[in-house]
Amino acid sequence: MKKVNFIPKTDIDEYLNDDFNKEIFFNLTESEEGIFEPLEFLNLLYEQVEIIKANKEKHSAVVKHLLGLELDKTKLYYLLLCLEVRVIKASNTAYEDNETYFKLNTCVDFIKREREKLEAKLHTIPDGFENNLEEYLKELDLFQKNEPEKYENFKEIFDSIKNTSLSKFIEYIEFLFEKSKRDYSGLTVSVARKEIFIREQLEIYTQANHRFQNFNDYANNTFNKYQPIFTEALEYWKAELDNLKPSVTALPPQQTEEPKPEQETIRYTAKHYVLAYLSECNAKGKSFPIGQKKELEKIGNEKMGAGKGNRFYKVFNEVVSKDLNVEKNLFEIGGEYWRKAVIELSNTPELVENYLQSKQL
Repeated sequence: MKKVNFIPKTDIDEYLNDDFNKEIFFNLTESEEGIFEPLEFLNLLYEQVEIIKANKEKHSAVVKHLLGLELDKTKLYYLLLCLEVRVIKASNTAYEDNETYFKLNTCVDFIKREREKLEAKLHTIPDGFENNLEEYLKELDLFQKNEPEKYENFKEIFDSIKNTSLSKFIEYIEFLFEKSKRDYSGLTVSVARKEIFIREQLEIYTQANHRFQNFNDYANNTFNKYQPIFTEALEYWKAELDNLKPSVTALPPQQTEEPKPEQETIRYTAKHYVLAYLSECNAKGKSFPIGQKKELEKIGNEKMGAGKGNRFYKVFNEVVSKDLNVEKNLFEIGGEYWRKAVIELSNTPELVENYLQSKQL
């Protein structure tokens, strides 16, 4: 990545001639959590903007750099949120320069994707929570047995810690359950892939229920009122699996009498070729050659045939800005057989297959 010569400002007033910066200053000043000191944050923010502008064609490297900053989840989330706004402004300033405008907007898409992932993580249990909690509860259990009098004096603090920790755990389970239901309702994959998704959910909530039971045992079954969320989640996914099973096991009536004719060959379009190329790049961790017309036309000619490179280039520009980790987008681009196309048209089908499975696509 290219380095930038960013000179931090030493006076907050130098930033406050901009309404967006004023809003940041107000938010950070009023924050009870003390997320950032305003001048420190604004210097950090605008340094990252300059780094992104200097490396606008290296989207993966930019994301890796941002995720490597020594910030906790909350601070990193706030930084990514503000970066989205500032990089969009930078792209709008460069509107007449199509290549710069497009590259910066693609950077925004990558930043937004990471910010949304982080937003989900912020609902989860804090790092190391489970291991630390388990060890802490064991120590308290021994404390209660060996020094009961001292334990009674400590009990109020103990109960407060248990309640706070459990509320975070239950909040996470509720969040996870609602998100998994939404994700499942949007799936347009084969029945077999849906079954894999459901079984993964059953495993998740079975494990979560086990952890909850261990926690509740330590608390002398004080928190039985929270049990319904686990029961609801497990019953929901068991019912979904039962609904799916007939379509997994049953054969169409005509297949018992006579084999179906072989499926008609699919006619792949430029969108299929582009989608396969982008998926292969993602699987290899390779950045897209955005704005490199000659390179893209060359790739198009190799993949689609001589003289079709320009069509490949144009479709690439239409597709590359879409989030290819969202199955709905893949379906809209490549239709019902998008996955078959991506695998068949790839030069590294096994690598791409493993990548798609890792993304539950």
